[in-house]
Order: sequence, then C-alpha cells, then structure tokens
Amino acid sequence: MTEQAPRRILRAEFLVPALSCVFLAAGAAGVAVGVLDEGAFKARIDASSPDGSAVSFPLERTRVIQQRVGVYGGALLSAGVMALVFLKRLVALSRQIWNDCVELQREWRTDLRHWVTREPGHVLALGFAVIVAVAVRLAFLHQDMRYDEADSYLMFASRSLVYGLSDYPEPNNHLLSTLLMHLSVNLFGDAPWAVRLPTFIAGVLIIPAAYWALRKPLGRWAALIAAGLSAGSSMLVHYSVNARGYSLVVLAFFVGLALCNRMAARPSLGAAALLGVVSALGFYAVPTMLFPFGGCLLWLALIMVRRRNTGEWKNRLSDILLAGMLTVVLTLLLYGPVIVASGPDALTSNKYVSATAWSRLLDLLGERLAVFATELTRTPGVAVLLGTGLVTWLVVDAKRRARSALLPAALAIWCVLIIAVQRVPPYGRVWTFVIPLAYGIGAAGLVWIVQRSPRGRSAILGALTFGLTCWMSLDTLHTRSPSMSPEDERFEAAESIAAFFKSSLAPEDRVLTVSPVRTSLWYYMRRAGFPSEVMSHDTGGLSFTYAVVNVPLAEFNSGLTEWSMPNLEESQLHHVQDFPGAAVYRIDPPLPY
Repeated sequence: MTEQAPRRILRAEFLVPALSCVFLAAGAAGVAVGVLDEGAFKARIDASSPDGSAVSFPLERTRVIQQRVGVYGGALLSAGVMALVFLKRLVALSRQIWNDCVELQREWRTDLRHWVTREPGHVLALGFAVIVAVAVRLAFLHQDMRYDEADSYLMFASRSLVYGLSDYPEPNNHLLSTLLMHLSVNLFGDAPWAVRLPTFIAGVLIIPAAYWALRKPLGRWAALIAAGLSAGSSMLVHYSVNARGYSLVVLAFFVGLALCNRMAARPSLGAAALLGVVSALGFYAVPTMLFPFGGCLLWLALIMVRRRNTGEWKNRLSDILLAGMLTVVLTLLLYGPVIVASGPDALTSNKYVSATAWSRLLDLLGERLAVFATELTRTPGVAVLLGTGLVTWLVVDAKRRARSALLPAALAIWCVLIIAVQRVPPYGRVWTFVIPLAYGIGAAGLVWIVQRSPRGRSAILGALTFGLTCWMSLDTLHTRSPSMSPEDERFEAAESIAAFFKSSLAPEDRVLTVSPVRTSLWYYMRRAGFPSEVMSHDTGGLSFTYAVVNVPLAEFNSGLTEWSMPNLEESQLHHVQDFPGAAVYRIDPPLPY
C-alpha cells in the first residue's frame, strides 16, 4: 500500500465525525433560533432587508418560519446524535465506500485508456458528435427569451442566493439551475447566452454521458448512434438553450445510469454512494427526477431478483438501500432552505402537483404524451428507421430473455405507478430523459440488422452513424424546430419593443402588460436599463401610460382582473406601433393604480 492510500483512508474515517459535528452545530443553532423571541427574530429579518423593513415577511410569516427552523434544527441535531451513536459502523461503511470509489477510479481510467487506444474511430466519432452538439446549440443560444426561463431569472436567479434558493412559490424555481444561473450571470452579465450557459454546458455533456451509459446495455455502435442523434435532437437542443433544469435532469440520469451499469455488473457501495450524490443533484434540479431515479432503482431490484441464487443478493440490496437513503438525505438537506422558508407544502401540494379526476387525468396525459411523441418522432425518416430498429430489437431481445429491455420495462412500470399514485399528468418535457434511451434501443435494432451482413459491417455502421447524425442535425437547423416548441410560451417581439421604449419612454411613463408578454418584455426592459417600477403591478406610484396588447381587449382585461387591476376601455387606447404578435398603445387618459 502506498503512503498516499493510508492518508486517503484516514481522511475518509474523519469524514463521519466531521459531518456529525456539523449536524450537531447546525441543529443546535436551528433549535436556538426556534426558541428565540418572536420580535427579536422579526427584527433580524428586517435588518437583513436593504430598506430595513422586510415587507413581504410580516410577523405571521416569520413566526411560522421560526417554528420550521426549530423543527428542522431538531432533526439535524437528532441526525448528529445518531451518527455519533453508530459512529464505528458508519466509519467502517465510509472506509468501504472510499475504497470502492478508489477502485472505481482505477477502473474508469483503465477503461478510458483502452477505449482511446483500441477504438480510435469511436473516439473521433464521439468527438464529432460533441462538436455537432455544440454547433447546433450555438445556433439557438441567442434566440429570444421564453416566458419560463425569463421568469426563473427575474424572480429567483437575479436576486440574492438566500432568497433564490429558499423561495418556492411555484415549481418554476429549478434550484440547481437557479444557483448555476446566478453564478453565470454574476460572472458574465445578464445576456441571454450567459443566463443559458449552465444549461448549454449540461446539454452538450449529455452526448458523452449517454454514449457511456448506453454502451454497456446496448452495445458500442448503438450508443454511438444514440449520441449522434441526441446531438441534433430538436427537444434536447431546445432544453439545452432554455435556462431551466431539464437538461440537468437528463445529464444526471445518464451519469446515474452509467453507475447503475457498474452496480448491475457486481455490487459496489462506492458506485451506490456516487449514484446517491448524482441523483440528489438531479432532484435539486427538478423534482421530476423521481421518474428516472425510481426506474433505475427498480431495474437494479429486478436484476437482484433474477440473480438471487448467486449469493450476491444481500450486497445488491445494500447497494440499492444506500443509494436510495443517501439520495433522500441529501435531497432533504439541499431543499432545507425551501422547507424552512416556504414550507414542505410548496414542494408536495402546489397547483401543479394536485391530484386530478381519473377522466381528466387520462385526457391531459394523452395530450401531453402526444406533444412528447411529436418531438420524439420529429424528422420522420429517422423516426421510421428507429421504429424499425426498435421493433427488431425488442423481438431479438425477447429471445435473449429480455436482457436490455429490462431497463425500459422498469422505467415504464415505475412511471405508470407514480402517475397512478399522484394522479398528476406530467408535461411532455418531463420525459426528455427518455429520448437518448429511445434512440439507443432503436439504433440497437439497426445495428443487429447491419451485423447480419457478411462483410463491411464496420464501414456500414460508421456511414450509418455519420449519416443519421447529419440528417437529424441538419433537419433541426433547417426547420428551426427548437424555436417553435409548443411547451414554452414565446413573445419574439420583446427585445424590439424594449428598444422602442428605450427611445420613447419618458420618466413619468409606466407600461401595462399581462402574461406571457409581461415576463419576456420585463427581462429586455431590465437589460435596457429600466427600473422594475416601469412595469410593476404594485399599487401606488405612477399611472400606466402605455399598454402592450397581444390579445383581444376582453382577454387582456381578464388578465388585468387576475391581478386585481382596473380594466381598460377601448376608447383609452391610441395605437402607436405594431410589432410581431403585439401592438403598443398610448393610454389616454392614463390608467391609475
């Protein structure tokens, strides 16, 4: 054993006591805050506000937050005590996990070295796919800001991290994306490309992650074709240039799937622990990580059952339990600020996760799955080829006793179960993680067909990979389909209208809009240097002198009513200028509020 190895193990053994002390200290601090005088706690909240008075935190709200801090602190304190009680067992477990991780690192380095030296063609092909992915995504990186991503930036990422990572009024706050977006904007400014940079990087990394994760269950050629198709996939491109958390979930799924492949081959506490960390980050990006994560654990459980006679089932069960428990614990820690400031109900019972009637559930599920199916089958020629390959592979795999079909089967069973329990129809974008896997299964069937050829199989497969990659990417560029996603509300004239107001708006003017125009325009107005008061719907202040109207007046007034605002009369509106999808009107007399 080298001198460095004992030091590594020593650091691993000190990790558990250190974490125990952190939990004890944080828990004691939380309990102390919980028993603090209500008035003193409210005073500290006010003191942290820029104006010395946190209006959005009245005494009733701070009292509830204080109670949650105390309860959460008590939970942390209990966790710290339990860690000390079972210290020896946890230290032994951490030592084993550390040793497994060191072994995994050696294996990965060896595998990577062999891959580079023995398969240079695949290395170049994957590099080409990554370059294509970068090029296609760059073509859409500067498109106009959509409603949801503009809302995520304005309401959360543009504010302090204390606020952005604790306020959860709606699921649109994808916390990991908010964190990375905040860091990116503070480094590079608030241009659309900077707001989208973390998502862009994650979207590109999906390509090598999908290749590596699919290589083991489907074969190297199928994984390579799937990576090439994913490089140009319209839906994957769209969510790689949309500043939200869905690409982060897809990336977490395929990194986790690569770890699951290692756990499927033989038990590994190190791989299980890494799976827990990666999955927790996926949950921190979007809670819909529940779908791919649960499917992966179910897949590992089915493998455990199938290999129950090998004598490894106890170790496999330990791996699954460790991955699941670590994911839950880390996710609860990451969402701690939300649980304290916004309450657990913000995560479990908001309007987007409320159960619906079965008839309504089936109708909405059909509509949203149809949207996803349309995106998945975009580029019809490619879809026909992959469909042929999919059917072929399922038939072939059934004869092999469902070796690789077990994973999609586990995912399907788990997702149906979750939808049935929650009775919440997921939006089409939730299934984005399925796209590279579907490409891979279809490609596996095509590869099986080609390999029946008596000669030139590698040349045919290489040409097929190159052709499908180019076909998918060029179609996406030609049709501009990522710019026309039906799941994101778009207002393409926002930047032009902001530029118009930059030269025509007087200091006493105020602009009236409704969603989805309001959020996109607000982003560009902010970039143009206007204060938020120009478009604020808060009572008091200046009257509204301009209106940006994108729908019939009756519908526009319905939007105003939702904000408890007075309605406009047609006689008040005096046309100024038309823009794509909207028109600017002068309000005379101005609309007071």
